[in-house]
Amino acid sequence: MDPNEKHLARVMFNLKVYESDSSAFENLFLRVMELSSHSFNKVKPQGPYGDKKNDGFDTSTKTFYQVYAPENLPSNEENAIKKLNEDFKGLKDYWQARAIKLISTVLLLMISSKGLTLVCIQLLGF
Repeated sequence: MDPNEKHLARVMFNLKVYESDSSAFENLFLRVMELSSHSFNKVKPQGPYGDKKNDGFDTSTKTFYQVYAPENLPSNEENAIKKLNEDFKGLKDYWQARAIKLISTVLLLMISSKGLTLVCIQLLGF
């Protein structure tokens, strides 16, 4: 890929992220992870059991991924923080009850009112 093609690819990717709503952003993230790592597995919700607060898992790095892209975070910050805490606790409790130690958890949070900000929080050693 020459420099012009790389630049165009970056612009197109940024536009795709910018235009993504909540579920489209999660799907985009999961697709990028699948393409970038052969050891990444997305987790599909299983009916009433859900996805156990886990959107994806990398078997080689033992990293769990949680993606959260609320529609309007600035006006709903308190609920978003509550959800993040509940989802992380749910992930930790579910997997530790099965004797699987969380080595690394990555929380990817999209904050947007079309003034896009991505926040990636990595939590290590649980």
